[in-house]
Amino acid sequence: MKIKVWHCYWYGPYDTIILLAETHEALRAKVREAIAAGWYPEDQGPMPEDWDEMMERYQAESGDTCYFGDWNYTVIDAVLCDLVSDVEL
Repeated sequence: MKIKVWHCYWYGPYDTIILLAETHEALRAKVREAIAAGWYPEDQGPMPEDWDEMMERYQAESGDTCYFGDWNYTVIDAVLCDLVSDVEL
């Protein structure tokens, strides 16, 4: 059985966190939750609902100190617990 795992990094001011999810949409939801946890509406206004606008505002607010990067997925063979390449899911 092959499993597709979506992942990205959050580069913060003090550490780097890896976010994992089962779908691209689930990964985006986790990123939205992470941004919402540090969003201060009293200072920054309401957090945008639109994905692109939210990411643009997040980047503008955090500058070069925090950002999400290396969006991709990896296919893993669950039986062998091994990375698989050149696979169609």
